[in-house]
Amino acid sequence: MRPVNDKYKIGFGYGEEYPIELQKSLGINKHKGVDYYTIKGIKVISPVNGILTEIGEKALMGKYIIIGFESMKKKFRFTAMHLSKVLIENVSPVMKVKKEQVIALTGDTGTFYNGRKHPHCHCQIDKWDEKEMKWVDVNPSFVFGKV
Repeated sequence: MRPVNDKYKIGFGYGEEYPIELQKSLGINKHKGVDYYTIKGIKVISPVNGILTEIGEKALMGKYIIIGFESMKKKFRFTAMHLSKVLIENVSPVMKVKKEQVIALTGDTGTFYNGRKHPHCHCQIDKWDEKEMKWVDVNPSFVFGKV
């Protein structure tokens, strides 16, 4: 299930290689999620049933929300970034989020390539790697459908 309405196109897909200057500034070569290009204020829906694990704002991510979930007995997390507003209030440590629940609105917060801001929602799926003891990005198509 796409986290953003189907009428909005994917501007930058999972695994696409960044331009050289962006690779240098970010310290990574490839895009770790999917950017859905929208206008500001479009609803972002949860593509999974899960537990709200974090809401915040950071320089690179802008306003963001993270939802933890399990699939095939493995731990995953869904992250939506660059939001204008998170719509979940009265957050508790074990708050459940339902699939298709409206969780946020798209925006243009955070850091952008060449300083150009454009409303969109960066969405990604990470899997917990037990061996490495860290989160690693995975192709989100098993959650979002074709990306």
